[in-house]
Amino acid sequence: LGVTLLNATSERTALAYGLDEPGVYIAAVERDSNADRGGLQAGDRVLSADGETIEDAERLIEIIGSKAPGDTISIVVMRDGTERAVDIVLYANVTESGTVQPTTNR
Repeated sequence: LGVTLLNATSERTALAYGLDEPGVYIAAVERDSNADRGGLQAGDRVLSADGETIEDAERLIEIIGSKAPGDTISIVVMRDGTERAVDIVLYANVTESGTVQPTTNR
């Protein structure tokens, strides 16, 4: 997917990171990644993926990992107090050695 996730699922963790409420947050988005192309941004709080409520980063990773290159994943995020739905096509990554690896490992 091309994101770094912050698993701030407790009030204490959220407070430590200066967040208003607990949740799974996108800490960073890799440039030109599937997430970048799909419109996800650092600071987005992930609410659901493919209709399933996301309560921890591990579950989001599992859902993404169940997909194949070319599949689409529907993600709902909270950004600036507004829910936004984005559909992201999971393209394959080409490594420096020229091998193709699915982007579902992130």
